[in-house]
Amino acid sequence: MAASSKKFGEGRVRFGSEVAKIDRISWGSLELDMATWGGAPMGRIIRPWGGKHTAKSLVAWGLVKSAQEYRSDKYPDGLTVVYFNAEGQYDPHFTKEIMGVDTDKLVVEEGSIIEEITSKAEAYLDVAHILIIDSIGHCQSRAQYELDPAKGATKGARGTQAIAWGQFLKKMRERMDKHENMIVAIDQIRTNQTYGQEMSSGSNIWDHESDLDLHHRKVANLYKQADGTLSPDRPQKPHYQTMGQEVLIDGFEIGIEVNKSRVCRPFGKYRGRLDFDDMQWDRNFELKKVAL
Repeated sequence: MAASSKKFGEGRVRFGSEVAKIDRISWGSLELDMATWGGAPMGRIIRPWGGKHTAKSLVAWGLVKSAQEYRSDKYPDGLTVVYFNAEGQYDPHFTKEIMGVDTDKLVVEEGSIIEEITSKAEAYLDVAHILIIDSIGHCQSRAQYELDPAKGATKGARGTQAIAWGQFLKKMRERMDKHENMIVAIDQIRTNQTYGQEMSSGSNIWDHESDLDLHHRKVANLYKQADGTLSPDRPQKPHYQTMGQEVLIDGFEIGIEVNKSRVCRPFGKYRGRLDFDDMQWDRNFELKKVAL
């Protein structure tokens, strides 16, 4: 050990028992914390991905709230979060009043050019703890942004997106502190029309480089029952609302699976029910399952 440390440098060679434990931040959900072995891991790159209406951003806001409320000797004032609003969908009222995030402490960055996000992220790693990009599929390389579609050759420019994200990931790996930083990159999926295969809209490089993949799926539509609870069963009249002949949906049941993990056992599962009335998870449904 002494010879190896002398040759390769202090801290490069250690016994397994000397490796520091990974700090984890709650997702704001007991069941999702259990599925990921204690929450979102610091020092890692996390990719929540899935189709539309699968609560990817909602889960990220739960993480932001928990991070701001996190207290320890090391973090007496909580953790600082930077939100890259690549899709331009950030709503301060929803974020504060519905999701419970302290927007006075939340840093919001605009823009969707990957090279600019990379430069900003490098700087923020020194002063912030968690960086969230929402979403990577909406981001473009500078070459894509400056391309004139009227001149053609749009297909070739897509390769520059993968190159730009590759540079982003390379720089983040070099600069990230394993105990101080975390990156959450939300990704939308698209379906290959030829093969019906789900694919990343950001870049396939994220499939390989992320440390924790959370696959989001919509499991079922939910309806309010006479007792006010959510269920996949359509209620009997007069307890449901309609729009024409359509029964209005009151919520979604969302499934999340640990698709890939370098920081916990893979294939952990979460299933939650989202109520559209208050945009909150059904805690009773979750607690019943955890109790079992």
